[in-house]
Amino acid sequence: MGEYRVIGTREYRGHKPGEVFEQNIPAGAAQRAIARKDIEWLRYVEATLQPGSFRLPDGWDSERTERSR
Repeated sequence: MGEYRVIGTREYRGHKPGEVFEQNIPAGAAQRAIARKDIEWLRYVEATLQPGSFRLPDGWDSERTERSR
């Protein structure tokens, strides 16, 4: 997973010129886009979940508890 900036004059994968975005782009595709000067690589990003940034779907926890009995 990497952080990239669109440096070309066209959108790249739905991101506008000048926009910074995080995405898992396959290595070959990223290298070609960088060589074309469509994007620049800024840094490696480790994908993580932050506490409180997610929740279980409604009813999921109670259904799981009932099934395990």
